[in-house]
Amino acid sequence: MSSDENKALVGRFVEEVFVRANGDVMEELVTDDFRSHAWAKDFGIPDSPEGVRQFIVVMDSAFSNADVRVEDLVTEGDKVARCATSTRRTTAVS
Repeated sequence: MSSDENKALVGRFVEEVFVRANGDVMEELVTDDFRSHAWAKDFGIPDSPEGVRQFIVVMDSAFSNADVRVEDLVTEGDKVARCATSTRRTTAVS
């Protein structure tokens, strides 16, 4: 894949899987050899497709009222890094 294709794939993954918790898209995008270098060690979650599922469930239940905005996606070869901001949605008190 080209850098632009990798960037588009990661952008779609973040939007559909992390923001929308869309399991169908996760099944489409996460291959058996998927590895994350972000959460496995910190959260004790397997570094595998099953770990992605576990991580999404944990994050969605803990931060169901969060808005996630991708600030930047940077590619170099087959590597993609993302910078995102998460903010808590609030409701007005009447």
